[in-house]
Amino acid sequence: MKKLKVNVLYATKSKGHGVATAFEEMVRGLRARDDVRVTINSWRKSDIIHAHSPDPKSIFHLLFRRGKKLYTAHQVYGSMDGSIKGGKFVERLFFWYVRHGFYNRVDQIVAVSAMSARILREQMKVKTPITTIYNTIDMAALGITPAKRQVARKKFGLAEKDFVVVGNGQMQPRKRIDTFANVARKLLNVKFIWVGGVPFGALGADTGKIDKIIKDAPDNVVWTGVVTLEVAREYLAAADVFWLPSDQENHPMSVLEAAGAGLPIVLRDIPEYDDTFRGDSLMAGDDEGFTEIIQRLQTDDKYYKEAQIGTAKITKRFDSKTGAEQFVALYQKLLKNDIIDT
Repeated sequence: MKKLKVNVLYATKSKGHGVATAFEEMVRGLRARDDVRVTINSWRKSDIIHAHSPDPKSIFHLLFRRGKKLYTAHQVYGSMDGSIKGGKFVERLFFWYVRHGFYNRVDQIVAVSAMSARILREQMKVKTPITTIYNTIDMAALGITPAKRQVARKKFGLAEKDFVVVGNGQMQPRKRIDTFANVARKLLNVKFIWVGGVPFGALGADTGKIDKIIKDAPDNVVWTGVVTLEVAREYLAAADVFWLPSDQENHPMSVLEAAGAGLPIVLRDIPEYDDTFRGDSLMAGDDEGFTEIIQRLQTDDKYYKEAQIGTAKITKRFDSKTGAEQFVALYQKLLKNDIIDT
């Protein structure tokens, strides 16, 4: 059987955030199939060129290599807020670069959520055909056993009686680590761990404000800084609850990882989750709502178990086997010159 040759483009040195995880999980899902041969940043001939990051090297592939070309649009208006210094001017410059260097240069755009697809069409005026394929992850690899939990808790100095809430993501304003610290201040008998740092270093926006939040946080908060994916998942193994207070997201990989770990998932009530996690996660709009949810998860076993039932639905919906099947079907349609605009 002739295998489909797929060359995936990504700035592989870029780590510590959800796009890196999305890239790795897509590659893992495709490589698990026997009808696809995957290369990464290769100059060899391929049927499909699928880009994930807007780095200059990827532009050369899109300009000079043959094959059907796709770009997974992890970057839409709002998703870069606070990622790099320079404010709105730099953000506009970045999206001009992304639109002309990538979005309008490929045969197909893949949006990671219905909300992202609407932003691409209506606000960013992208003309390339767009289809939505949600980020997925190998859920089976993330399952937590009592033994894994015990090992992880011992590694991080946590007692079995500790109630642990973990958040995960880049430290930037839209992630609302200020809310994370504020709620921790109200629940001093709960341990809060934020997994992640500022992956862009000195280029990150509002680093002064972030440093102050970290410095002023109560003693029941731990800030890990940038860690490897493996260590981030060990923190999930040690956790009782996953909480992401962000006020803007596309389709965060951190939520999928938490679902794979079987944790109750607490999110901010924002429209980006309408077609993904609404109804299956616990949502609040402000600090008081988050405080009440976390406190109830700590004290109400029935409420906790009901939350885990919702998590199981997320796990089933966003498994990587589903994602790989969708990508291969999309590739095959493109090779037949079918236009996919959904």
